Amino acid sequence: MATGPDELSVTDYGPNPQNVDVFWTNTFSLTVNKWLQVTYNFDLIYDDDVRQFGPKKNVAAAQMRSLLAIGLAAKF
Repeated sequence: MATGPDELSVTDYGPNPQNVDVFWTNTFSLTVNKWLQVTYNFDLIYDDDVRQFGPKKNVAAAQMRSLLAIGLAAKF
């Protein structure tokens, strides 16, 4: 068990450009009028270590998430 900085071990796996992970977020905000606000959020995630697609659940693929929020705003 490491107890200090001189006892830590670092494993260098080297550059591996084919296994790049991507987390890309886009957020769009719109104020419709004095009381109404709309926000749209789109996330694109690609992680080579997460393999949950394909017929045998062993293929890495892009994952997408989309969120639409509509809210009321009030000033006190």
